[in-house]
Amino acid sequence: MTAAGVPQEGSAVIETAMPGPRASRPQRSALQGGRDARGPGWRIACAAGVPEDDDWLVPVERVRLAQLRLAKRRTDWRLGRWVAKHTVAEALACDAARVAIIARESGAPLALLDGVPAPLAISLSHADGRGLCAVAPPDVAVGCDLEPVAPRSAAFVRDYFSAAERRRIGADDRLATLYWCAKEAALKALGDGLRRAPGEAEVTLAADTPRLSVVCAGRRFDAWSVDVDGFVAVIAVYKRRSAPLWSGRAIG
Repeated sequence: MTAAGVPQEGSAVIETAMPGPRASRPQRSALQGGRDARGPGWRIACAAGVPEDDDWLVPVERVRLAQLRLAKRRTDWRLGRWVAKHTVAEALACDAARVAIIARESGAPLALLDGVPAPLAISLSHADGRGLCAVAPPDVAVGCDLEPVAPRSAAFVRDYFSAAERRRIGADDRLATLYWCAKEAALKALGDGLRRAPGEAEVTLAADTPRLSVVCAGRRFDAWSVDVDGFVAVIAVYKRRSAPLWSGRAIG
């Protein structure tokens, strides 16, 4: 599934659509008012669209940015905050200036609204100038991952995919990227990141849909994928009820 209506490289946010768990086709919905997310949602942003100044960062974020010395790390960090603040703002129907994104002790992101934890769960990923943010209600564990489709070495496939997964993937670079993203997304939702071996997560793909299932640490994660401009994004959730996923409107 390739998202339609993708803006040019300089656009701040790529507008995409992802089907819900029972949908057979892409569906688009916009969040209405209220302060709680209506189920998991996501946005993808381009680094080229992030403002050059730092006026959109709150003081605590500027302090953290000043601690980052490497240019690439600063660029990735600013991209993650940009897409996360706007995703959270849309989910909670508030101004992005009221949102701050900080790191928990584990390193996982935490969204603040007016300085206190926001009533939602959040996950971030970035790769090659693209940033992804996924949000979900606070009682739902959510994880996301974003990767460009690229060849994987035989050693990589052997080390990180089960025999069953290798049979399904074959020589398909996109499937290998998709399965890897699904593993990372589930591990983020689990809270372990890559501290747990990705090989411990087993991925299955539903026929002819963007739905996946990931089993890890005795838990089953529902996941959805989307293809955008040569990238694969996966959002994984645990203990979620049936609810439509939503996609953000383009910023600007």
